[in-house]
Amino acid sequence: MSIIPIKPVALEYVVEAAESICNKSKLYSDYGMKPPHLVIPLDAGDGRSTVIRYIKSMFKKHRILNFDSGIDEYVDVILDGSLRQLRKAFSEIDAAAVYANYFTGIIAMDITALSTHLNESQCREFIENVQVYGKHGFFVFFIRTNPSVAEKRLVAKLTDTVPNIKELEIDPYSTNEICDIVLGNIKKRNISVTDEEEFKEDLSELLNENAEIKFLKISEITQMVLSCADINDGRVVLDRDGVAMFIRNMKKAEGK
Repeated sequence: MSIIPIKPVALEYVVEAAESICNKSKLYSDYGMKPPHLVIPLDAGDGRSTVIRYIKSMFKKHRILNFDSGIDEYVDVILDGSLRQLRKAFSEIDAAAVYANYFTGIIAMDITALSTHLNESQCREFIENVQVYGKHGFFVFFIRTNPSVAEKRLVAKLTDTVPNIKELEIDPYSTNEICDIVLGNIKKRNISVTDEEEFKEDLSELLNENAEIKFLKISEITQMVLSCADINDGRVVLDRDGVAMFIRNMKKAEGK
């Protein structure tokens, strides 16, 4: 029985990239070619795990990768920027290759912190390892939705030295997309929303009234909603005064 991959909400640029690769499945499943590694701009807490699972399900369904090298079909690593942890991360990837000499699944890496060490030995070793491990495994590099200059430079160095890497471009979330993602995040916390359309209408109105909120991470908007809402019997009622205070505190923290 085949499992239908669940598309990530409001991440069409990821869905399109995965579908584009899978539409050429014959190249990868029959002729041994490798799909392009992906650089995905997406903040931590905004659905990275969902993205990895979606890509894994799609690639498995269309036989893009060989997932038989180990028990784990993907390895998820957050690099802290240190050489010691970088080496430990790649050792864990080696250990994941239980049934083969190389890990052939998905290697997901948050490279945000590493980008602040561009001219140090850990960055050089990282590039060298990507060149080697990328011959067998499939890399997904995560950077922030609004990447720093250092992150952009690290991505440029990757694309200049490692063949077959595609950097995805993100379109700003629409109000409806933000509402859909926030609603999904709330439901993941086992909070049932009785009238989802009413909730989305209220949140949409709130977002349109307060442009500052749209520039927050989705995870921060979710936290704002949960901390500024009355949750009772499945009805999530947004507290406007609480939101106003949240925005004031946010501006104060930013020194505005």
